[in-house]
Amino acid sequence: MGANFQTMTLPGTTSRDEVTKTFSKVQDRDRGQNDSQYGGGFGMCSGLILTDYNFHIRRTAEAYLMGRSQKWDHALAVKYDTGEGQNWLIGAWCAEPRRAPVH
Repeated sequence: MGANFQTMTLPGTTSRDEVTKTFSKVQDRDRGQNDSQYGGGFGMCSGLILTDYNFHIRRTAEAYLMGRSQKWDHALAVKYDTGEGQNWLIGAWCAEPRRAPVH
């Protein structure tokens, strides 16, 4: 089974507790939509680890997350700078969604 890298962004002003709660809701929604099976989303992650890392640009933050994340493991969250402040970036390697059989 393959993997795809998923991300989501939240405003940097979001508290660490709210980031965790929001991610948990996203996981629950993904699990509900995909019956907890290979949906290709965050539902298969084993949780979320919020780091203290801050990057100057999103591209560098995403490269860090891609290099540190492992399929079936926790999603990771870092912050990156924007023109208006900061954002949280959450990323994880997720299971490739199942495809419909071709007949």
